[in-house]
Amino acid sequence: MEAPLEKKLTSALERLAQAQRVLLWQTAEPLGLSPIQALILLHLHLREPSTRRVGVLAQYFDLTPATISDAVSALVTKGLLIRHPGRDRRTHTLELTPAGLEYVDKLKDWDYPIQHALRALQTTQKEALYDLLLALLARLVEDSVITVVRMCLLCRHLHSQSGKYHCTLLQKPLLAPQLRVDCPEFSPGAQPDGRC
Repeated sequence: MEAPLEKKLTSALERLAQAQRVLLWQTAEPLGLSPIQALILLHLHLREPSTRRVGVLAQYFDLTPATISDAVSALVTKGLLIRHPGRDRRTHTLELTPAGLEYVDKLKDWDYPIQHALRALQTTQKEALYDLLLALLARLVEDSVITVVRMCLLCRHLHSQSGKYHCTLLQKPLLAPQLRVDCPEFSPGAQPDGRC
């Protein structure tokens, strides 16, 4: 009996996730990093200072604060991160050191083979794939499978009508490829289909 299409899609997504894990490991391991340590460095490089804390990282990666704290401690020991005390002494803001920035430069293209494969697709195929992946992510958030996603489809600033999007924060229309998976201006409040 042939597997249902949903099962085939799940298998295909798992194989893609496996490829990502392997690529990340192959890039991080020669640098003496675990995959989560590599992801933390890359994540901190792209984030605003107010979000560079263990608790925020734990939420973003859907891991326990203890797991993230251990990875951060290892990165501090390696001289790749500095902890700056917060206001309440329990929290710290994390900052990349110059050595940490060098590691980010070595890590930044870890997913190049996947990007290269995607470049072979036609623009319309990539746009359709992106649109479908955003819808899938939104559904997983709605079903509480994923806990933290700052994506446009779930933002109160995004309005959708007849497949067209408008961001009230930017005060302009957006095409589907312009929607973000992780937006620093995210404000929760929309339904998973982008309607407020």
